[in-house]
Amino acid sequence: DKEEVYLPLTGTNGPLEGENIGAIRVFSGGAIYKLVYSAISVDSFGMDCHQIFAFTAPGSYLPHFSLDVAISPDTDGKFHVGLDLLPRVDLGASLAYLQEVYQPLDPIFQNTFQRKGVDSIVNLDPLRLALRSNWLIAAAVDDVGLISLRETANEYLCHWLRLLENDLTLETLKTVSWQDADR
Repeated sequence: DKEEVYLPLTGTNGPLEGENIGAIRVFSGGAIYKLVYSAISVDSFGMDCHQIFAFTAPGSYLPHFSLDVAISPDTDGKFHVGLDLLPRVDLGASLAYLQEVYQPLDPIFQNTFQRKGVDSIVNLDPLRLALRSNWLIAAAVDDVGLISLRETANEYLCHWLRLLENDLTLETLKTVSWQDADR
């Protein structure tokens, strides 16, 4: 609804000194507490990265939404994609939460890695994995795979928006209410 912040990113030191390399934008309002979009593009390095993080309100048990796409010389000509609903509770202690929030993503998750040009990235570091869900789509994709992931991203987003619209059931809320949702 309302744009809060626009922060241009400018290179410092070295060959990018003073060059515009991207921006961070922060939006707030409506059902989404904060939406952060960042873009970094450095043509001379062959790097292009776009990230969206949509945060639910403090105190909400609903997951955050994240989507990022990047290509650089380190990715061997493939796009690296990350897509997830970031948990707000301990998933190992919240079966009802898992069933309501994540289990509907099972067929979408499984179908994603059956698509042509989509390869799973399995070598993520433990810290990154600890902050994500088991339904994290971490993939290296070619041009065809990137286009096919639009459907996956749209399905994850639509599921997340339905959660925002309907909230969790009272039964699920009772099972997680002992946890700190302000993280």
